[in-house]
Amino acid sequence: MPLADARDNAALIGENREKANAPKKVSTQEDVPAFVTDKLKKIATDAGLAVVDGGGDVVLTGELQKFFVEETNEYSGELRVKFTAKNPSGKELWTGSVQGHASNFGRSYNDNNYYETLSNMIVDATVVLFRDAGLRRALGAQ
Repeated sequence: MPLADARDNAALIGENREKANAPKKVSTQEDVPAFVTDKLKKIATDAGLAVVDGGGDVVLTGELQKFFVEETNEYSGELRVKFTAKNPSGKELWTGSVQGHASNFGRSYNDNNYYETLSNMIVDATVVLFRDAGLRRALGAQ
């Protein structure tokens, strides 16, 4: 199940603020929660976790709270997700908020630089998520 979207503007993913009096919005028509969910699942699978769409020992759900890149003299982004892990009967095993950050330099108002920053935010958040001792206990990994 994709992350739930708790952001105020589902299409807005960034802003170029190089000229403070005339910021340029960066938006997408893509389903951002589905995109983030797919990337999180791929990274977790590539790391050796058994990720299934149903019938697992632990059900991990989440709420996308922030997915945004601010461009000034560099691209700086933050991803924030509140996760909850439950057993199949619905008992909460763990809950926590995870942040992922990324920054890089690049040409002004360039979609490849935004995409790179967004992707690196997801990688960083995934590392933070699976290093969390409480989640690791919930997953049975000591």
